[in-house]
Amino acid sequence: MLFMNDQYLSAYRKGAERLYRILFFLCVTGFSVLLILLFTNVVSRNFFRNSFAWIDEVSKFIFTWVMFIGISLCIHKKGLIGMEFLTSKLPAKIRYGIQTISTSISSVFFLVLTIYGIKYVFATAGMFSPVLNINYGIVYLCIPICGAASLFFCSSEFIKNKNLKKESAGGKAT
Repeated sequence: MLFMNDQYLSAYRKGAERLYRILFFLCVTGFSVLLILLFTNVVSRNFFRNSFAWIDEVSKFIFTWVMFIGISLCIHKKGLIGMEFLTSKLPAKIRYGIQTISTSISSVFFLVLTIYGIKYVFATAGMFSPVLNINYGIVYLCIPICGAASLFFCSSEFIKNKNLKKESAGGKAT
């Protein structure tokens, strides 16, 4: 069913790592640009008594992208709030069951987020921001991207859990 041979599993893991690196780069770059823009606006407002309206607008959009990309990064690195302190004390079979249920629920959530995110992008594609005239469809494209990337990372977790179960049952270690 979800078992993969070593060649495909290795390619899948490499793909997950590449996707993680790309998203990490985008997140770090976006956050750096966000800090520079906000610092510029604070200095401009306090020293020159002039604030830039476009910086406020761009900052909101960049923050939205960084937040959603950060969710995907946390899913990959298991950085979201979890029950690790409880599950680490449990036997392997129960821990595997809880991880499978948790990953299943997360996968369903991210599938719904992806589907409705796509619908939201199309619904907002004809609207434009007031100051810079940026298409809101582009701004909210981060929602389905986050959902799809997180779904990919959840499926990677499923594969890893299945292989761990296979290993613990006496199968070939991968």
